[in-house]
Amino acid sequence: MNDKLIKTLAREYNLVIHSWRVLHNTPKSLVIRLQTNRGTFFAKSLYASEKRQQFILEAEDFLRQRRISIPPVEKTKENQAYIMWNHSPLLLQHGVPGRPPVLRTPYSIRQIGSLLGRLHAASIGFRSTSGKTYNGALTWEQEYAADLARLKSWLADHEGVNLPKIRLIRRHLPFFLRAGRQVHRCLQQSAYFRMWKAQPEYLHPLCHGDFHTGNLLRCGSTLTVIDWEDVRYDFPSKDLSRLLYVLMRRDRCWRPDRWALLINAYRKQHPLDKQAMTMLYQDLAFPHLVERFVRRRLYKRMTWQQIHRFLRMERQKTAYMLRKAKARA
Repeated sequence: MNDKLIKTLAREYNLVIHSWRVLHNTPKSLVIRLQTNRGTFFAKSLYASEKRQQFILEAEDFLRQRRISIPPVEKTKENQAYIMWNHSPLLLQHGVPGRPPVLRTPYSIRQIGSLLGRLHAASIGFRSTSGKTYNGALTWEQEYAADLARLKSWLADHEGVNLPKIRLIRRHLPFFLRAGRQVHRCLQQSAYFRMWKAQPEYLHPLCHGDFHTGNLLRCGSTLTVIDWEDVRYDFPSKDLSRLLYVLMRRDRCWRPDRWALLINAYRKQHPLDKQAMTMLYQDLAFPHLVERFVRRRLYKRMTWQQIHRFLRMERQKTAYMLRKAKARA
């Protein structure tokens, strides 16, 4: 299959392909790195519909025009953005130089926070014919309820299990359930949330969906954002949450001062009013990451000490976000 695909790419893009290597080949995606007579390219298929691929391409192009660095897409010899392979779009993206940045120094935290704020601010106003399909605001309430139900179900399913890891998780989950229920009630009662949800999606920022240092490339002073497969309209907390988790994992603890560096740099580029900040703190207090941790059974490949550190950090972060949300309410 791969040999046939390589020949198809060479023909459709007028390339001489010197070498190639499969980087990912899963039910969700195919990624192949190509060394060619015109440099490095990445052939990518998400096994997604043409509608979804078109939304991603339109979002990327909109942001490029607003000076967000995103690798360009190579057109075919017929001037098309992609070819069809196994009934799914497959495109060719230019390789760009650089290495993932390290979220360590105050400068790097501010730089990456600033980039995310600039990205969100630049994306407001993006219109797509398929926008409502990819509007995260429409599913918040269902996702909150489903996450809480899964946490409750996990506790019930592991009642009486005496393994040290399970006992540790069971000791902490009631706190996260209480916090999640509190935030869920606030969301249901929030006039601001109802107003935000009812807005046209193009007034919401585009969220990358997996914004972390592994999806950034630094070359000199430029940070390029890659892998936009999960892009959608949503609220800033969705990208900030992922980035904050990377920062906490790097620090191996919850540090409010580091969060302050991140959010202050972000807000200089994308100011948020009091009501928006309240909802941001509430969403960051909700146990999204803890739910993912138990649902995907990530604890199975972690030591007791690693689980303890993760739950302690999440608990400290959650308590802090709840206090900040309450102070602003």
